Amino acid sequence: MVVISRFRSLWGVEPGPQQSEWKKKFVEWKAHGYAGIEIDFAGMSPEELQLLRRICDEVGLETSVTLFSSWPKYIGRRPRGLAPDDHAEFFRSQLKLASILKPVRINAQSGADHFSWDESVAFYKKALQVEKEEGFDGRVCHETHRNRSLFNPYAADYILQKVPGLTITADISHWVVVSERLLDVNEEDQEILARVIPHARLTFAHPINPWQPILTLAFSLGRPHSHPHGHNASLTMSRPPRSSLRRRARILREILAGHCEAQAGDGS
Repeated sequence: MVVISRFRSLWGVEPGPQQSEWKKKFVEWKAHGYAGIEIDFAGMSPEELQLLRRICDEVGLETSVTLFSSWPKYIGRRPRGLAPDDHAEFFRSQLKLASILKPVRINAQSGADHFSWDESVAFYKKALQVEKEEGFDGRVCHETHRNRSLFNPYAADYILQKVPGLTITADISHWVVVSERLLDVNEEDQEILARVIPHARLTFAHPINPWQPILTLAFSLGRPHSHPHGHNASLTMSRPPRSSLRRRARILREILAGHCEAQAGDGS
């Protein structure tokens, strides 16, 4: 069953004194049918996060968050000498802060592109353990983002085969930039995508402005999950350029059709 939820990004929206501007926007977005807000909370204090949670409760909005295993918001130079265990501990600290917001979903930009593939495997095995210990089992997706362990399709394919329980946010645009090619043409790329997609909360990214809304389509892929609303994966979309809309709609239909066929085959 497909469950659709819309979360509005706070990217580029100033909070105002005591988050007063956010509160005004939340009321407006709730009236427009949004189920929640999506926020990168780096730099916010526990007190600010508590206030944000109270406002969301008052308005009736859920939260989805983005966090990092190091180098939050990429401010300044990348810290030197951080090992997988350092990333895992910082990741834990960010999950503890995220718990204040009671998010339904967490997107993690995690690991590092300078890790060896096996170091990344060790990190993600530890990350899954940390997620379970902190009460977020099944709610964290790790993004295919430049600067991070999942920055290219080959690394991601290797890691996911070694850590099959990992769920990813598949922002394929980063792979297109790193690989310098489209990834739905060559057979080898298609084979990698076929292995990766079942692990994914899919994201089709487009150049967007901070004020443009983000649409999240959350749908069950028939795999076990612990999310209270049954969201096992989601598709985050911005408004695409008109010239690419039909092509991307076709790709989405093919992906969904494949998952529906798989569900019908196993009787789910």
